[in-house]
Amino acid sequence: MRTYLWVITRGVGIPNVHNIPLGALNSHIHLYKASHKDFAQAFYSSSGWLSYASHNVLETLDNAKRLKLEDPRDRVYAFTELPQAPGQHIKPWPNYRDSYLYTYRQFATEYVQATKDTTILDYVCHGDKVLVDIPSWVPRWEIPQWSLSSHFGLETAPQSRTQTTHEPSIEDDGSLKVRGVIFDTVLYISDLHQRKESITAEAIRRIWESVTASIVECPYVASNGNQSIRLEAFLDALSVGRYEGDYNQWILDTESFAKGARLKQTSRNENKFPTRFLRTSLVSKLRRLRSSISHYRNSTIATEGADNSNAYFNFVRRMIVGKRFILTARGYMGLAPAVVREGALCGNVFGCRTPCILQRTSREKHYKFLGGMTLMGKESFETEEGDIGFYILGEDESKDWIDWDVDEQDMYLC
Repeated sequence: MRTYLWVITRGVGIPNVHNIPLGALNSHIHLYKASHKDFAQAFYSSSGWLSYASHNVLETLDNAKRLKLEDPRDRVYAFTELPQAPGQHIKPWPNYRDSYLYTYRQFATEYVQATKDTTILDYVCHGDKVLVDIPSWVPRWEIPQWSLSSHFGLETAPQSRTQTTHEPSIEDDGSLKVRGVIFDTVLYISDLHQRKESITAEAIRRIWESVTASIVECPYVASNGNQSIRLEAFLDALSVGRYEGDYNQWILDTESFAKGARLKQTSRNENKFPTRFLRTSLVSKLRRLRSSISHYRNSTIATEGADNSNAYFNFVRRMIVGKRFILTARGYMGLAPAVVREGALCGNVFGCRTPCILQRTSREKHYKFLGGMTLMGKESFETEEGDIGFYILGEDESKDWIDWDVDEQDMYLC
């Protein structure tokens, strides 16, 4: 009992003190619980120890990405031997004569055939390039980066207009047949930053200037119809619609960053930067990130990234590293995987927890799957105090593509 209490009260701070990825710790914890059922049952009997000892097998593999393993094939073989959630029995027979990419493909194939869903696409992360010797829909478990879908996906995946469920299937050529819709095109992508320290206020201001210099129509307009709220949407897009720490302080830090970075609103009310307090119902609905870190009030920011007093700026830097900011032809803004390029397609694969990025191929209806993305929808709300907030594209209140002239279709991810 003393050991357990230490883990939940003191051990939780280990990742911050020693810079150990939390996912790596979770992988060890899951393995320990699976190997010590008596211990797990003693502490989790009220809810069933299995639900704690074995998450979705995809979450387990995703959490283990930062673990150092000598053989990349063990990123599948080692963890699929753990107990899995009900309905999942994916255990490829270990064969070390196969390449690790073939192992990943075999696992992905068995997963789709066993579950009959597209959840595996939420874990696709290619790094900065797509390999040609493995289908683009197969997750690369050796890349120590997370996808936007696996960490920031919506609780309810977007569905078709008719709410019809479509089961994916694997074709003879190895492509994955899914159902979805293409609704937009990537017009602009930001530079790629592989280190958090290289993301400065100046770099973010350049992104904002590129957005405001574009000739696309802005979909982010206040309810009165004559005031742009693009800056508010831009700031939300950078933080993936989330916040960290105390929300009141977060608002102050966001204002501080916008002023210090000299981000100007593209409307007649340039000097007005409205404070936004989210409604309790929305806060509980979204999967917002929180921390107990305290922050100082400050009206300026450090342009070289040395200032730790601004929660918003530091959170945004963590979100952007390894990702790209995008602007679409319809004027929507968000974050996308590093591999995205201008001209890529934006769409929904029904069953995935976020919209996704697709790349055309020479074959009709055949696409490369580049990964999930996050976009800020045009739908905003206003509180009684006059504060503004946004819904993330894909939420029930923000399914803009339903009203667009776009057709749902069968897609083949190759």
